Amino acid sequence: MKTLNIVIAGLLLLFNLVCGLIIPQYELFNIAATSIVIILNSALILVACNILNDAFKISLSFIFSLLGIIEIVLAILSPQEIVSNYYVVGIVLLIIFEVIILACAKLCQR
Repeated sequence: MKTLNIVIAGLLLLFNLVCGLIIPQYELFNIAATSIVIILNSALILVACNILNDAFKISLSFIFSLLGIIEIVLAILSPQEIVSNYYVVGIVLLIIFEVIILACAKLCQR
């Protein structure tokens, strides 16, 4: 399962970079933002799979994947400037929410 997560993350990163090379409207800021989102979500899913038991692994992997899709869409639609960029604020809030969920799941597991 862990290697499958790594392979899927690698393929998503490769797809993201190829889309960045092919599509001229897909700017460097968006490529970097989506790549960071893919890496962070993959890392959170791997951490969840390593530290939690089976019920939490399955549910959190599903939740993190759905939130990751939302974050990727926000990163793709995000404007090019970082100042007053509410899409980036939304992405950061979702990542913080995921970390809080992961910490609460780890604490409830004990």
